Amino acid sequence: DVKGLIDLGYLVSARSYAVPVDLSNVKTKGNDYEQSSLSDFYDDNSLYTGAVDNYIKHANGTKALLFCSGVKNSIKIRDQFRAAGITAEHLDAENVSKADRESILARFDRGEFRVLCNVGILTTGYDCPSIETVILYRATKSLALFLQMCGRGSRLFKNKDYFRVLDFGNNFNTHGLWEAPREWSLS
Repeated sequence: DVKGLIDLGYLVSARSYAVPVDLSNVKTKGNDYEQSSLSDFYDDNSLYTGAVDNYIKHANGTKALLFCSGVKNSIKIRDQFRAAGITAEHLDAENVSKADRESILARFDRGEFRVLCNVGILTTGYDCPSIETVILYRATKSLALFLQMCGRGSRLFKNKDYFRVLDFGNNFNTHGLWEAPREWSLS
């Protein structure tokens, strides 16, 4: 499990911070939240401001990967970071060309900007060990998705003893902390 991989030195541990949100009016579809309902919920200026303020408070200056539920949210929160003087970019699979996506990822890898806001594109198969902070600006009922998003910050990197997780979706209440022990089964 995650704790075992940390103890064996394959991953770094997380320092976790959460802001409680009321998701009771967000609709569900199947086993997770319905995307447009979730996106509408996160289209609240006080949440954008809170995410930026908490980044400054708990992770200021760190390289951060931010997960959003919708393109509109991702662009707006990127703009809020920029308005606060924090360099940020937006990335999604539908509205950003492949060439632009590759350019943004290369610049992020080189540390040319601090915060990369993305929608559904960097949850799996993306490896950037220098990520110091993961911001969950979305909620999910999927344990696998939660673990994948948090895991983007857990990679070993020179002088990196831990990474931060800022949760704005009650994900810790739903799934426990990223490195919490879990009982796995095949059923």
